[in-house]
Amino acid sequence: MLIWGNTECVFIGNQLTGELGLTARENLLAKKNLIFIFLKKPQETGLRELQNELTEKFTTNLERLSNISRNIDSIKETASTMSIPIQNLNTYLGGNVTAGRLGEWNLESLVADVLPNTKFETQKNLNPANNNRVDVAVKSVEGFFIPIDSKFYSQQYADYQAATTAADRTSSLNQLRASINADAEDIVEKYFLEGVTSGFGVLYVPSEGLVAMVNLIENLRETLFREYKILVLGPNSLAGFLDQIRMGHDVVLLNENASIVKAAIVDIQKEFVNLNLKTEDLANSLRTMTNKVDQYQTRINVLGTSINSANDLMEAIEEDGD
Repeated sequence: MLIWGNTECVFIGNQLTGELGLTARENLLAKKNLIFIFLKKPQETGLRELQNELTEKFTTNLERLSNISRNIDSIKETASTMSIPIQNLNTYLGGNVTAGRLGEWNLESLVADVLPNTKFETQKNLNPANNNRVDVAVKSVEGFFIPIDSKFYSQQYADYQAATTAADRTSSLNQLRASINADAEDIVEKYFLEGVTSGFGVLYVPSEGLVAMVNLIENLRETLFREYKILVLGPNSLAGFLDQIRMGHDVVLLNENASIVKAAIVDIQKEFVNLNLKTEDLANSLRTMTNKVDQYQTRINVLGTSINSANDLMEAIEEDGD
């Protein structure tokens, strides 16, 4: 932007008024007017540029605020959609039925990750006398089913976490003991069947936090196995348990394959012996045939000699006759 000073304005005023031939008074007024015009012009130009700059910045900031507003609306919408699964999760963790279903999904996923699908069944009826279906039935190496039932003790866990005194914690553990004992008895009554199940079952607790609570209850595991033949397992221990079963099936399959290979080798050995015997028989036959050929050849030779002798005799007789 061009800035005009007083000196430049006076110089230009002198040039213009001198050329116009004005009087001294008119000359002075003209100079004042020129100075005012030249001083006002850059001010107006600066104001317009400042106004334009401010307008541009305002527009830019307005656009930024608009984008921020849209982003806030998007965040609100995302938060609104996220609240639905969170509410569902709270529902699962807040009630025994829905929380139990969450435990079943966890159990089925864990079993499917460790065992081939030919070695387990979900929601299987083990006892035809009732319509009860166990969460997962795993096939043992011996061919029996091991019933695994999932239980999610969400209320007992919440009570224990909220407990502020030792008495409250003990009360929560006692409630958990009673619930687990009842569920263990329920597994035996619903799913155990001689000749079908393996004689023991698993009560799956799908939370290591709950497993830690179980470990705090004195003699609970020993009592459950002694009285009900029930194992209480969490995610980590169940994964190890299932892996042992998988390895057992692998060993059985390997042994079966080894038996098949062994049987095939035995069959090959038998065929080899039979072939060897047939070869010896054939060799004996060939030797016998060779001997007979030799005998026939000897007789042919003798017969040939006799014929030659007879021919010689005939020739001698014919010569004497002549």
